[in-house]
Amino acid sequence: MKSSDRLDLPVIGSEVGSTAPVERPWGWDLLRFAPVRWTITNPLYPGVLQAVSIAIFGLIAYYGLFGTIRPAYNFSTVVTWTLWWPLLPLSLLLVGRAWCAACPIPPAITLTQRIARPTRLPGQLLRRYGVWMMAGIFLAITWADRVWGITGSPRGTAYLLLALVIGAVAMAVFYQRRAFCRYACPIGALTGLYAMTSAVELRSRERGCKECQQECFRGATQADGCPLYQYPRTMDSNRNCNLCGLCVKKCPHGAIELRARVPGRELWLLKTPLVAEAFLVVLLVATVYVQTVDMTTAWGSYMRWLLDTTPISNYQLGFTLTLLGALALVLAVYLVVTRLSGGLGSWRRNFAAFGYAYIPLALAVHLGHNAGHLIGEGPSAVRTAIRAITPPFDSLRPAGSEGEAHLNQLLLLPIIVIGGMASIYVAWRISRKSREMGYVGRFAPHLVFLVALTALFVQLFLMPMNPRHSH
Repeated sequence: MKSSDRLDLPVIGSEVGSTAPVERPWGWDLLRFAPVRWTITNPLYPGVLQAVSIAIFGLIAYYGLFGTIRPAYNFSTVVTWTLWWPLLPLSLLLVGRAWCAACPIPPAITLTQRIARPTRLPGQLLRRYGVWMMAGIFLAITWADRVWGITGSPRGTAYLLLALVIGAVAMAVFYQRRAFCRYACPIGALTGLYAMTSAVELRSRERGCKECQQECFRGATQADGCPLYQYPRTMDSNRNCNLCGLCVKKCPHGAIELRARVPGRELWLLKTPLVAEAFLVVLLVATVYVQTVDMTTAWGSYMRWLLDTTPISNYQLGFTLTLLGALALVLAVYLVVTRLSGGLGSWRRNFAAFGYAYIPLALAVHLGHNAGHLIGEGPSAVRTAIRAITPPFDSLRPAGSEGEAHLNQLLLLPIIVIGGMASIYVAWRISRKSREMGYVGRFAPHLVFLVALTALFVQLFLMPMNPRHSH
């Protein structure tokens, strides 16, 4: 970035108007370890990772469009849904949104911006409604997957990923940096919430961060600023940090730290809770429940009952109403629970603050459900991927059996219980932040709801699961 192109605008995002540094929890600065610092400050990071992901993305698109239509034998479906999708939440728990630094979409954004040279930053409309837009797109993709079977369709998988690239390129024509990643990407919505539970955080320390020109945000000569419009000194959350390392490389005072921390600590320390994000968490809890039920052998019996005993005769309509019903039910119960819990000032703030307590449970179910498929079908998926790019290995067999998948689900039950307990702990910590009423009264409704949700998910994991792809 040329010096003439540097941004002299206020910091945008959830930190608008804040200039005071955020209180930092204690933790080890991982940048003190030479291998970590060498990696983050290396000019090749994250470019090398992006090059690898672009190559894999190209293979996914090619095999999705031109490979076999049998999903269990197609490179596109097994790599995307049996390997990458289950590993994504695990990476978010360990290293936050580091995947977003390696994502193949940002290079397409950068190339587009070099040609179009946009001058705009996201305006009030995107800043206010971006999370709602991401929630809507996420729900639409979830619905489309179950109605049209995207995860079981190589071509559907390729079309979905190409649609995300097209959307990112379209926004890059009009906006600087990565407006798509911050305000429109449905995967970004998911990763942003789950990254809040991460064991690491990138923040600035007060020493050396007072008398600067905000190079980390605005950019400097021949250097870009934060692609997601973040100012490290006022950050209190991982939700919009992709660990790209630009701020570490460009800070003239060495004030940026990459801290190891207690996982999920920011969920109860967060100073800027958002109603839209709390709604998205509720959406995640409802959709992950329906997705898990959909993978059980009991789902077929439920759908036959629904189509045979009600006026509904169309599977797509039946699923749509089931999904909307689950979302409405969970949202309605959450509304009642937040009304009963009170405290934390206005009801709107109460709705937003407690929503983050449900993230660990949603993440645990996502981890458990997909880890079952990863363990049961992952080795076969690796063999299928190798076979796709090395034809002599055609004799390698695909996925594991239904019995193996069920055994894996049982072994992963502790993950669900731990997630439920973590959510209960976060709700307890949030309930202690207000003095308007006894914290037991604020905490009890959420305790009951979280125990009930955890029990429901445990019951689901006791059911036999179908393999992800038919053969």
